Amino acid sequence: MLAIPHLLTGALIGKVAEGVPYALPIAFVLGWLSHYILDSIPHWESYFPNKNNPYFETDDPIRKWPKSVLLSIFLDFTVGFFLIFFYLRDVNFWQTAVFWGSIGAIAPDIIDNVPFWNRYVEKIPVLGSMRKFHQSIHISNDQKKYPKYLGLVTQLIVITIVLWIF
Repeated sequence: MLAIPHLLTGALIGKVAEGVPYALPIAFVLGWLSHYILDSIPHWESYFPNKNNPYFETDDPIRKWPKSVLLSIFLDFTVGFFLIFFYLRDVNFWQTAVFWGSIGAIAPDIIDNVPFWNRYVEKIPVLGSMRKFHQSIHISNDQKKYPKYLGLVTQLIVITIVLWIF
């Protein structure tokens, strides 16, 4: 799933958790768990192969990643974080459950898909187990069964619901 639905869902979780004792760690953990729930829904990934993006693995060195994929990932994270920071513009954002829920919600992808360290992650017992679990619930291998527009629609639905509730 793109970063925006993860970030916004984590932010919403953080907003709901604010005011609760231990809101920051609760928002982080629940944001992290929300990542797996969202990844189990049919969705589209910016790195899926197509005629412009030959297939590649996120384990490949970043220099082998297609430039269009790097650009889409950059834009995805930039827009997602902009929306969060815009909401938190009047406060110390790192001290809010909204921020930590967002970080928790995107953490599995940062741990699992960043080529600078993802090969080393699987060698660390706890993180390696999380990576395997993330890959097992992530339905990217089954995505070819669904039309691409369905994956975009599911993400737009998540974004719309989260923004509506927010």
